[in-house]
Amino acid sequence: MDNAKKHELTQEKVWDKIALPWNKFKKEPMKDVLLFLKNKKGKILDVCCGAGRHFKKIKCVEWYGIDFSQKMLFYAKKGAKKEKVNCVLKKAEASQLPFENNFFDAALFAAGLHCIDNAKKREKSIEELFRVLKP
Repeated sequence: MDNAKKHELTQEKVWDKIALPWNKFKKEPMKDVLLFLKNKKGKILDVCCGAGRHFKKIKCVEWYGIDFSQKMLFYAKKGAKKEKVNCVLKKAEASQLPFENNFFDAALFAAGLHCIDNAKKREKSIEELFRVLKP
């Protein structure tokens, strides 16, 4: 690997680097997300969950979160434990969701699509979201 590639700033590296201040800054769930989740039951997926601000405050039956930043997932796990929210967290790309077809009852994809580095992966991420959601 050449030196330039080694020091290339990727989205994953950016979010790993800012995970701590972002976790302190973005504590509250988005109001639209709260409205969407009202009365939801079953398995809920948060794509690009970051530090888990949406499932820290909302206790659904089963929470799942994926993110490409291991450091963001660290804070998501820490916050969920503090809030006594059970959740399954996985390091994964939104364009390659590690779940079976028709697995989730509902999903969030709030403020993460713009962090996916190219149009093809963004499109694949939406396809993956529909794949893992129940009809």
